[in-house]
Amino acid sequence: MLQTENYKDIVFIKEPFYAAGKIYGWTHKYKSIGLGINLVKLEGDGLLWVRVGESDKLYSIEKDLARKFIETYSSYHDAKSVKLGVIAWDAFVSKEEINDQQKLF
Repeated sequence: MLQTENYKDIVFIKEPFYAAGKIYGWTHKYKSIGLGINLVKLEGDGLLWVRVGESDKLYSIEKDLARKFIETYSSYHDAKSVKLGVIAWDAFVSKEEINDQQKLF
């Protein structure tokens, strides 16, 4: 079972960055909607879990893949005093998709 029950490990995102793909140039491969993640949360290895808006749905991405995505597209954004890396939302995998994949084995 996935260890996502510990909410301190989940990044809560109030609102997605709707025009991110157009701004950072990834729309040839991904949809335009992005998620801005504090770069500190992307340090180290393992999965990064996010929840967006009021939804209870969880999404994850490997931290090393997230960093590579941000570096590839230079998708950095300054939000007040926090440096964010912006990642295409559809680069994340939902918890349900992971659970479905695990049932195959």
